[in-house]
Amino acid sequence: MLLGNDPIVCVQVINEAINVCLKKLRKTREEAYRFGERIMSGCDTASIDRLDVETAFLISVQYRLSHWGSLHRGGHPPRL
Repeated sequence: MLLGNDPIVCVQVINEAINVCLKKLRKTREEAYRFGERIMSGCDTASIDRLDVETAFLISVQYRLSHWGSLHRGGHPPRL
């Protein structure tokens, strides 16, 4: 299984996936939105807030990760 128990996906990831479907894969809106619905149906969703972005700054610098990799970490670990 790709996803573990109780997966959480950030709404920004869903929006980015829909954008890729529309722009890169040239899917119809209906197809792209169905894909977004499929993602959301199997996961809980979380929003990105200011503290998440600031935490991503710290993680990115401390661990030399990309900003997006730091922002789209799995779940919400303890704040730094």
